[in-house]
Amino acid sequence: MPRPHSALDAAVVANNFLAWSAYAGVPVRAVIKCNGYNWGYKQLIDILDPLCKEYCVADIDELVAARAFTKHPIVVLGATAAGRIAEALDADGIPTINTREELAAALAWFERSGRRPRIRAGLQPAIGWTGMGLAQIEELAPDLGASGFEVEVWTHITDREETGRLRDRLRQALHTLRSHGAKVAATDVASTYPLAAGGAMGDTVRVGIGLFGST
Repeated sequence: MPRPHSALDAAVVANNFLAWSAYAGVPVRAVIKCNGYNWGYKQLIDILDPLCKEYCVADIDELVAARAFTKHPIVVLGATAAGRIAEALDADGIPTINTREELAAALAWFERSGRRPRIRAGLQPAIGWTGMGLAQIEELAPDLGASGFEVEVWTHITDREETGRLRDRLRQALHTLRSHGAKVAATDVASTYPLAAGGAMGDTVRVGIGLFGST
């Protein structure tokens, strides 16, 4: 009896990326976490690199693995321990910062390299991997402002009924950060599901399962 077989159609993935980009109206970052959803980093990046300017992965180990196949910036969605922040920045990653220790590691890297990094601040629930509550953002905001770093502020929506509440909390977080002088460079709210349901809602979007046809 023949065994099941699966294959990835490069033209379909490329066309899906272009379709989402046209629909979103803002830059789309391709999510290639979990080894490109188990298709392999190289296979997905070979398809997407001519079209996509930035990628997203789950953690620092995925950043290191994917870096072998692209020179484009890579967002690290999950928390990166302070001891590995320099490794993430050396690999042209954009890490999510949740603590003063992690920010201090980014500042130390800046002092050594002379390169001012871009970092991310996640508002809970920024997926299960990371994120700060409003009180934590209030606590870290003065340090983020003093750093002079460009900060992307992001969150993640999984429940359509919670969209309004999360967007209100995001506006509060943005106000807090800006009032402390943080350089908010971009917002990132929608992944495939909320993008399909309500539009981009930010300056960039993340598309993962949408690359394979899901809406």
